Amino acid sequence: GAIEALAAGSKCARVAAAALKGVTKDPWVPVKADGSTSHTPTGAGFGYRQMSNLLDATKITPPLLAKLHPDDDRQGLSIVAAALVRGQGKTEGLHHRRIRTTNMELIADEYEPMERIGDVAQRRAKDAGDAASRLRRALISLVQGGPDQARLDDDAAAAKIVPWMRRFDRLVNADFFDKPFWDHAANQTGNPALDWRQALRGHARTVFEEATKEAPRTEVRRIWAIARARTLLEGQMTKWLKEVEEWRVRPPPRPSRPSRRTRSRRSPVRSPSCRPVTARCCDVCTWSRRPTRARLRAMVWWSGCSTAPG
Repeated sequence: GAIEALAAGSKCARVAAAALKGVTKDPWVPVKADGSTSHTPTGAGFGYRQMSNLLDATKITPPLLAKLHPDDDRQGLSIVAAALVRGQGKTEGLHHRRIRTTNMELIADEYEPMERIGDVAQRRAKDAGDAASRLRRALISLVQGGPDQARLDDDAAAAKIVPWMRRFDRLVNADFFDKPFWDHAANQTGNPALDWRQALRGHARTVFEEATKEAPRTEVRRIWAIARARTLLEGQMTKWLKEVEEWRVRPPPRPSRPSRRTRSRRSPVRSPSCRPVTARCCDVCTWSRRPTRARLRAMVWWSGCSTAPG
């Protein structure tokens, strides 16, 4: 057989996309959750921030062909995002990203798969943003020479750290949808938030060490700046990780036996053959104001206060 194609030019738009604000019922196009407009990709492509927004059900309604069908095989599924971005008088690139999924059968058993994936992605993206802000403070302190209080509104310092912050984003983007991500979505890990924050701290340390070798400072000033900035970074990260550490429930303390000084002299001593007697019931008890075990056994020997020798 043969494939034929016919083409014809037209001065009019075949689809009134502008009037519809992009909501054309295209099965490939995601729409904002309120249904007002379609989602517009940017020249930033499909990094972890953009993908987490696309997967967030509170922000974006996925298109028809992005929804899981009951007959779809849960093994080997991929999430694919592709867009040709148009700029002002130029094209900002054809962007494409494919994310292979795992544990989808486990995720689908407990959750709506895409909503669960979007929820985990949003949590991870928020943690990545928090780690980036802490790294940014440390880098600004580094390029400022390690002052007592870093000036975060310093535009010149902010411009200097841009390459390192981009390096951090690339490291996060490479590990964002890793195996622990899918284990988290399927509830297969103990403390996924702590594991992810530890990974982010590792990326921040890597970028910081690179920055210490490239920061334009004299040798003496560099040593001081590195020490102050590293202390700032580690202090922030340690406190941040403690927020999600599992609290280890300690066993309740064993009840302590009362000391001899706190034991009451009138504590009753019970015996199977007599009614309770006290430390003041007979002459046997007057041997000492603090009876010993032998004397307490002697107290039990008597049948009771009424027959004890007076």
